[in-house]
Amino acid sequence: MHYTNPMGSGGRAIRAARGAVAAGLIGAFAPMATAQQDHLSVFAGTLIMNDWNEAFAQPQDLNFTGDSLVGLAAGRDWSLGWRGLSAGIEGQLAWHFGDGYSYGQIALPAVLRYDPGWQRVLLRSFAYGLGLSYTTEISQPEVEKGGQSQRTMFYWFLETEFGRPERPLRYFARLHHRSTGFGAFGEAGSSNYLLVGVRRRF
Repeated sequence: MHYTNPMGSGGRAIRAARGAVAAGLIGAFAPMATAQQDHLSVFAGTLIMNDWNEAFAQPQDLNFTGDSLVGLAAGRDWSLGWRGLSAGIEGQLAWHFGDGYSYGQIALPAVLRYDPGWQRVLLRSFAYGLGLSYTTEISQPEVEKGGQSQRTMFYWFLETEFGRPERPLRYFARLHHRSTGFGAFGEAGSSNYLLVGVRRRF
């Protein structure tokens, strides 16, 4: 006697539906798994005694002091899924040194980055970071420029990143700024450094 499973065709349909749902979920969540990107950077630069806007408006009049900064940074970016924008966070450890002084700095900015998606040029992205900065000593250059300073201050940076799109190694130029944040962290004191660096993305 031949027996026909009444659930045979229905079972196959259910299994096919489950497979389709699983494939759909994998397709939906796969981009999310690759939307996160980590990076490590090293950078170095020099202090300028100009206001930050003069670095763009009057670059021919920059006053370099010879005071220097070197540092390391680690960060993570998350794609916002819209027009090449990503948001991230970066932790920085830096060392300042000049004539008769040296001190450390820690900075933790949130970062908004824009990647225009250009394939035939080396320009990869623009970024703006905003957060807080803490120095192990009162900054002598900030006191010389503004009359006073504080260890904890407002911090931001502007950055342009370069590199080939298919390679994880990138290069960047950055304006590194500390100030009172319109009086939130004191009455006076600010500093601006012009930096260059190398970044490895993972």
